[in-house]
Amino acid sequence: MYPPYPPPLARLGHPRFTRDSAFLLVFLNLTVDWLNVALQLSLPDFGRLRYVRELYDELSRSYCPLYYQESLVKYLQVTELIREVRTRMGSIKSFLVADLGCGIGVGLLVLLSARYVNYIVGIDISGESLRKAHELYVRFPNVEFVQCIMEMLPFRKASFDIVISVSSLDTDCEKNYVLQVRESSRVCKIAEIHVPVRGQVRVIYHLIEKEFKTHLEKCELTHHG
Repeated sequence: MYPPYPPPLARLGHPRFTRDSAFLLVFLNLTVDWLNVALQLSLPDFGRLRYVRELYDELSRSYCPLYYQESLVKYLQVTELIREVRTRMGSIKSFLVADLGCGIGVGLLVLLSARYVNYIVGIDISGESLRKAHELYVRFPNVEFVQCIMEMLPFRKASFDIVISVSSLDTDCEKNYVLQVRESSRVCKIAEIHVPVRGQVRVIYHLIEKEFKTHLEKCELTHHG
């Protein structure tokens, strides 16, 4: 069900993420992006990614007892931050969210409990974790999962309103971390929320000040109208 990385090309044709008819252009742009990333990754880097995948495949068998409580607390924190983003954005009622490194999906139910999250795409390198996640959320039509590496996300630019990561960015390897942050920024439209293993939570807004003011003015006009 979840093919190994690089991600399947069929995913590029998903109507939710390629809303126009320029499929070939989207495909070519992503292919160039992937080649660019691949050229920056050496054989040891790919070996590290394989090690990480196998590690999390193994951890998926005991994830809940080890990390459930910690993850739950962090996802509750993310939910509050998404609420703040929604308050700041005004008229936007709900968000399409990407969860980078979702694992077995421990926190997705917390996100779905917020009425302003209407669709979630869980992304992870571990196929075993995603199989468990799929079993948990098989009855949820507004949740889907994609197996890929975070350095090469199979989505067009600004595909998601909000991109989150909870203890999933690879801070131990600077090269991988930089590529992951770059990809997260590329596929995000409104805001990124990154919760590290240790340290301060980062919320990054993608709308520049002028665009944000214009958005607020439109909201006010709509409200008064």
